[in-house]
Amino acid sequence: MQTKKYYKFVAAFFAVLFIFMGINMVKNNNVQAKSVNSIIDNIYITHENGGTESPWSRYEQARVNMDWSIPNNTVKAGDTATFTLPSLLKLTKNLSFPLLDDNGIAPNNVVGTVFVNQVTGIVTVTFTDYVETHSNVQGTMWFLSGFKTFEMIDENTFPFIFTDSDGVTFEQDIEFKGTGENPNEVLFKYGGFDYPESPNKIHWYTRVNVAHNTIPKAVLTDTVGAYHELVIDSLIVYKVDYSIQNGKVVIKNHVDVTASLAITQNAGGFTIDFGNINGEGYLLSYDTQLTSTVPAGTYIENTVTLQGEGTEVYSSRNTTRVSEGGGDGFGVTGGISLLKTDSTTGEKLAGAEFEVIRVSDGEKVGTIVTDEDGKGSISDLTFDTYELIEVKAPVGYQLDDTPYEITITADDLVAVTRENAPLPQVFNTTDNNTTGNNTLPTTGLSTTEFIIGGAIIMVLSLGVLFVRKQNNLS
Repeated sequence: MQTKKYYKFVAAFFAVLFIFMGINMVKNNNVQAKSVNSIIDNIYITHENGGTESPWSRYEQARVNMDWSIPNNTVKAGDTATFTLPSLLKLTKNLSFPLLDDNGIAPNNVVGTVFVNQVTGIVTVTFTDYVETHSNVQGTMWFLSGFKTFEMIDENTFPFIFTDSDGVTFEQDIEFKGTGENPNEVLFKYGGFDYPESPNKIHWYTRVNVAHNTIPKAVLTDTVGAYHELVIDSLIVYKVDYSIQNGKVVIKNHVDVTASLAITQNAGGFTIDFGNINGEGYLLSYDTQLTSTVPAGTYIENTVTLQGEGTEVYSSRNTTRVSEGGGDGFGVTGGISLLKTDSTTGEKLAGAEFEVIRVSDGEKVGTIVTDEDGKGSISDLTFDTYELIEVKAPVGYQLDDTPYEITITADDLVAVTRENAPLPQVFNTTDNNTTGNNTLPTTGLSTTEFIIGGAIIMVLSLGVLFVRKQNNLS
């Protein structure tokens, strides 16, 4: 009966032991990604061609540029960095693109992936394990964005403020041209991707006759370019009153006159027969829809003309560009070059084996074994401090397992020379022969294996004593 209790006790002990080991394995493998701060060195806006000349046009594409760098040994795979765009910037679509290193070949050379959210204006960079295997990791990124022209009315100079996840801000003031300083304007078209909930829809406006001219038998022809088509039901024509105030076009008294005009849709767009225009102004509003997947960076074009009997042909053309972006990143690595010699003769020694341990986390990152020239090396190490621990000595030599510390700070091999002393000679008193091969074998057990083995031996020993005691009592 007592023996059965003992066996139950042993079974319960091993069950608890294995559960404990499983929990520890899960804990060690459950590495949580984190948000990293302070990797942004600079963010700035330029013209699409990289220039910074002022004043800017409200209708042009801006290029957002970012320089970034990562402190060594601080970022892991899956970690993210974020920043928020200024509210006056407008994306035409969600963007996603890789940051590639100099080799530029996915997936092995992807440093990270960038996602730009069109609705929230939040830019998220998610890093790969490249940042764990390289040091001095840094790079650039860029993408194109438009301006929210309808929110840029009262002033000509506006602040653009970027904010990272740590609350650090980067501010840049941009001066713009006036929105409508030409009082003789007869025709002007503008538009863009203004529907975050419908990223494939483009909204267009056309101003007609700001100059209050007389145009007999006026006919307007609107031509939609490639990659998009007219949404005819969205077309609205307003009769309006135009005026110029402080160099800007001001629009008042919108009256919908769409139903009273002769509008004809055709394959390329539409025409409107206004009849005689006697000084009144009009404002056209309508949408087009992308007809297919449009390559990033593609220009979407729209052209309008207006001609009356005996008048010149007025023309206005506008393009809006599908957002695109790109970026790069690069890092470097170092290594260790080892030379193994006899401490007395300087002879080069083969067969020495060293484990390379990273001091910061105790992880074994590799092994160095010396060749016939006594040389061995390990490369692709991040800048950090490492220990060399000899685990196998050359044949006939004493093992020196004293840890040797090395710090890597450059993209080169750190040269190290380590020596071994020969094993002392042992004299055999029977036949007077000598031998130098008296080394003791190593068990090769890890600390964890040693603890578990000791626990098992302890439980079995207690069990034997327990059974003997029960037998003596009986």
